[in-house]
Amino acid sequence: MKTRPQNPVFVFIGILVFVTWLGCARQGDMAAAEEELRRYIHLDVWGGFVPADEIRGNAIELLEGDYGSSRLAPLANRILREEMEAHRLAQAGWPAATDNDRLDAAFEKFEQSGILSRQHYSDCGTCGAGEIWEEIEELLAQGRPMRGYVFYHEQDTESAVESQGLYLSYGAVEEEPEASIAIGREIVAELKRQGLSTRWSEELKYRIGVDVTWQRRRE
Repeated sequence: MKTRPQNPVFVFIGILVFVTWLGCARQGDMAAAEEELRRYIHLDVWGGFVPADEIRGNAIELLEGDYGSSRLAPLANRILREEMEAHRLAQAGWPAATDNDRLDAAFEKFEQSGILSRQHYSDCGTCGAGEIWEEIEELLAQGRPMRGYVFYHEQDTESAVESQGLYLSYGAVEEEPEASIAIGREIVAELKRQGLSTRWSEELKYRIGVDVTWQRRRE
């Protein structure tokens, strides 16, 4: 049985349809990539802790498996410039003392009083708790008097940037629950002295909520 040759017109139309579909798919992919990149970059820029070079590299690394680094790099560069400029303009209009300045002052006081204090610390609460105990043990071994700890992690920073409030983990070196609650009371009292509002039921199973308008300055 002989094969009938295909009509070249139909072949051309088929190729044209495929190329058009491929172009639309790629445009859709890059639109999704841009949306994801912007969220990651926005959170890190406005979080105020991560240097600009690291923000770009981290965002590309997170998404390169799906989109490829060569396609992401130009997008990441543009979005980073836009977010940094937006942050710079907003920062120029912030008050002389922001909630983040008050938070920094409170954390300095905690540290001075023997409460190990860390901001934007580790990637989650479980890892943060393990890492801060390692630090405490090292400091105690060096002869530094440590009574407790307080920290919030990177995901907490992101939630605060997105106006969902800030939550602090805390505890005491002494293992009795009453000791940890006493540390929590000290933390709340100092935060209030700095002018910050808190939410906490004085129960160990709950973290300390802090109402903040997130305005962390970038140098």
